[in-house]
Amino acid sequence: MNNKEPHASSWLLKPLKILLVAFLLGSSLAGCASDDDTVDEPQTQETETASDTTDSSGGEESKKTTEANKASEAPAAEEKPETKTDTQTYTASEMTVTYLDVGQASAALIESDGHYALIDGGNREDSDLIYTVLKNKGVTNLDVIIGSHSHEDHIGGLAGALNEATASTILCPVTSGDTKTFQSFAKYASEKGPGITVPTIGDTYTVGDAKITILGLNAGDDTNDTSIICSLQNGETSFLFSGDAEYPAEQAVLNSDYASLLKSNVYTVGHHGSDTSTSDAFLDAIDPQYGIISCGKNNSYGHPDAAVLTKLKDHGVKILRTDLQGDITCKSDGKTVACEPSKNRDADAMVPGTKAEDKSEADQAAAAPAPVPQSSEYVLNTSTHKFHRPDCRSVAKMKDKNKEVVNESRDQIIAQGYEPCKICQP
Repeated sequence: MNNKEPHASSWLLKPLKILLVAFLLGSSLAGCASDDDTVDEPQTQETETASDTTDSSGGEESKKTTEANKASEAPAAEEKPETKTDTQTYTASEMTVTYLDVGQASAALIESDGHYALIDGGNREDSDLIYTVLKNKGVTNLDVIIGSHSHEDHIGGLAGALNEATASTILCPVTSGDTKTFQSFAKYASEKGPGITVPTIGDTYTVGDAKITILGLNAGDDTNDTSIICSLQNGETSFLFSGDAEYPAEQAVLNSDYASLLKSNVYTVGHHGSDTSTSDAFLDAIDPQYGIISCGKNNSYGHPDAAVLTKLKDHGVKILRTDLQGDITCKSDGKTVACEPSKNRDADAMVPGTKAEDKSEADQAAAAPAPVPQSSEYVLNTSTHKFHRPDCRSVAKMKDKNKEVVNESRDQIIAQGYEPCKICQP
C-alpha cells in the first residue's frame, strides 16, 4: 500500500469547508428565526419590516401604526402651567395710606411692602403724636418725607417724626425759612437725613412697590402756591396730594405735560377744603372716588367751605373728614381702593365749617401772631426719656449720668421723644 502523504492543499481545504458549512447552517437558522413569533424584536423593527413588504396602501397604514405605537410608548408629556394674561401677572403689594387726625393741619402716613413715607406732619403740637404713631408701628426709617410747603400746620410735626426715624429723602419747595418751626425741621432733616431737597417736576421716588411722582411746585409767590403737588401710584390706583395749592398752582399742572397723572382714586382735598382750591377743571381732571378733607373741629377758617362740599357731591365723590371721623385709612390692592374712617362712619360730611366773624383766612392769619414756644428749665432723664420740673422729687433720685438740664420749650422736648413726668406734670 502506498503510504504517500496527502498534498498540502488538501489540508487547507478542510477548514474552508467547515466554515462554509457553518455559514450555511447559520443562515438557515436565521431564516427560521424570522418566522418564529416568539422572537423578542423591538416593535419599531416589526412595523418597519412590514412596511418594506407591503404595497403603498399597506405602507401608509403601517406608518400610522408605527406613530401610534411610538405615542403609546412615549412618556406622558409634563403638564404646562397655565399661561397668565397681563391682568393675572399683576404683583402690586397692598398699600395703606392713613390720614391722621391732626386738627386744622395735614399729615398722611404711607405704607407699602414694609416701606414708609410721610406727607406733611401736622402742627408743632402734633410732634408727639407723629412720634408715637411711628414708634408704635416700629418705623425706623422713612423712605420719603414731603413737607408740602413751609406753613407750620404742614411741617410742624416733622421734627417729631425725625426724632423717631431716619429719612432717606426729605422734600420741600424751599430749604430755608424764618420761622423757628421751619428751622427746627431743617435742623433735624440734616441730623437724621440728607437735608432738604427741592424736587423737580417729573421726579419720582419709590416707597416699596408704590411710586411718588412730582407734578408741580413753586407755581407762584404765595406760600400756598409753592405747595408740592404729587401723585402716589400703586399699580392701577393713585392718590393725589396738593398741600394748600390754590387755583393758580392747580392750573399750572393742568397746563403741564403731567396733567394726565392728576386722575386719582383718592384726592386729599386742597387747602383743607378752602374755596380757594379745587377748581372745577382740577376736580374734573382728578375725577376721584374719595375726597379726604383734613381739618379741625370749629376751626376759625370755616373749613371745609360749603361750595367745595357741594362741588364734590355733584361729582359723585365720597367725602370723608378727619374733624368728624378721626383717622381715615385707605387701602389699595393695586386695582381698587377702599377707605374707612376710624369712627362716625355715617357722619354727615356735608356740614360746612363756620367762619369766625366772616373774616377771610388771609386777614385772620395776618392778625394772629405766630405762637412762640416759651422756654423753661427742665431736667431730662436720658435713661427713662422723661422730663421733670427742677423741683420734682424724682430729680433727687436721678443718677448724675442720666441727668441733663435744658432750657427749651415743652413742645421741643416732647418732639425729641421725651414724656412728661406724671408726678410733677411739667
